[in-house]
Amino acid sequence: MKREADVIVVGSGAGGGTISRELARAGLDVLILEKGRNHKRFMGTHLSAALMADKLGMSFSQEGLQCIRAVTTGGSTMMYCGAFSPPAPFIKEKLGIDLSAEVEEVRRDTGVQRIPDRLLEGCSLMLIEAAEKLGYHWEVFDKFLDPDKCKQRCSDCMLGCPTGAKWTSRRFISDAQNHGATLINGISVEEVLHKNGRATGVRALRGTELIDFYAPLVILAAGGMGSSPILNRTGIWEAGQGIFVDPLVFVGGVYAGDTPYAGTCYNPTMSVGTWEFHQSEGFMLSPLMDPWVIFMAQMALVGVAKVLKIFHYRRWMSIMVKVQDDMAGELRVNGSFSKPLTEADMAKLHRGVQVSKEILIKAGCKEKSIVRGPIRGAHPGGACRIGEVVDINLQSKHVENLYVSDASVFPQSLGTPVVATVAAMNKRLARHLLEKREAG
Repeated sequence: MKREADVIVVGSGAGGGTISRELARAGLDVLILEKGRNHKRFMGTHLSAALMADKLGMSFSQEGLQCIRAVTTGGSTMMYCGAFSPPAPFIKEKLGIDLSAEVEEVRRDTGVQRIPDRLLEGCSLMLIEAAEKLGYHWEVFDKFLDPDKCKQRCSDCMLGCPTGAKWTSRRFISDAQNHGATLINGISVEEVLHKNGRATGVRALRGTELIDFYAPLVILAAGGMGSSPILNRTGIWEAGQGIFVDPLVFVGGVYAGDTPYAGTCYNPTMSVGTWEFHQSEGFMLSPLMDPWVIFMAQMALVGVAKVLKIFHYRRWMSIMVKVQDDMAGELRVNGSFSKPLTEADMAKLHRGVQVSKEILIKAGCKEKSIVRGPIRGAHPGGACRIGEVVDINLQSKHVENLYVSDASVFPQSLGTPVVATVAAMNKRLARHLLEKREAG
């Protein structure tokens, strides 16, 4: 097993995949350590999602808030919706980090484009029309998706995209490997090794075996829930104090009209929606519903009788409400977490639910059929914040040449899809590291 390299990258999601690709293409010897397996079978099925999800998707906060993340090659990009969103304004306005050039690079490298109307027939176009009649502004979103590879009337993005239409970080990992990077799966990094204030490698578990890997540069990209515990075990206890999760709820109802393919299940996930409330009220709206097995489980959490809604699955219109939440709770060294929602968080969710119900009814859903699902966490982050745990260049304030490069560095909730921002941040980090290396 390879034990030494120029740089160790922990994690292979949007952050780890991007930084690994950039540094490998620049000629560095990159060693990528991924906790999960390289799942390949059953893609696009509930089984693949269960296998890729941490704890089979049964990860809950102390307060009972469910947060799902993927532990596999490619990280949570294997289960995300493929939605593209530019960086939140606070990243430039408050942090002074301009990612505009990097975001354009991400767009080019991943093939981001707008979904054509032929894939939006039925529900998505009907919701746009209903929203506009009510005076709201909905639009078609850009996506990490190749429409030519999309299967008509498919919404299996969250199950691991069976057609390969959705961009995932596995493509960047593959490119990094083609340039000499090494990927090792099944490695759980426990702590960062350091001497005289400088990173020297990591200590990890493979099964029950402790293994040390060595490199003069260590980059933690283990995700919003993964990097903070590693820092804690390294002795950096500021990490994990306060997190965000971008809470969301699904609001849905039975379409009562006769337009074909009216169910949300017939369209690619999060292909349309609105940002008009994001800056002013702190939430966004977009059509999204669970795959059918997860749908039944979520309905059961609302009430046992609601499970019968599965018989209306193909006529079920659903809108996701996602909010920017306050920083609260903690992420602990053992990976468990507390995440209380504040009154302000709940007010945003309630307002988003109200608007969603209004749009669903206008689109033709029966008012009495509308159900609000359980509150869940979407994008955990904030545990290794810029300014507190890492500096503006994402380097640890305690250990030189130790960097964190995932959603945990954001000092506040984005309330939007995070993949484009994380990838852009890592392109910026790569430039910084290469300039630093060249300067000696």
